[in-house]
Amino acid sequence: MGSHLIMDFVGVTKVDLNDMASVENILTSAIKKTDCTIIGKQEKKFEPQGLTIVYVLSESHMSIHTWPEYNACAIDFYNCGP
Repeated sequence: MGSHLIMDFVGVTKVDLNDMASVENILTSAIKKTDCTIIGKQEKKFEPQGLTIVYVLSESHMSIHTWPEYNACAIDFYNCGP
């Protein structure tokens, strides 16, 4: 029916997990490499830090939640396409 990846990362230091534009660019690039189509997006920046981005894809979804104070993030990607 599809592929579901649930990924938790700790020790992230090469990406500013509080920079919405940087995180968005990385995820958008990853989504394009999977040949998925973005049909919607919601984003939220938290104070004093952290962010969430949820992409709705023709083939399902991708989301990220970040905790910059812990150099950590969680990514959920489901693809029901080929």
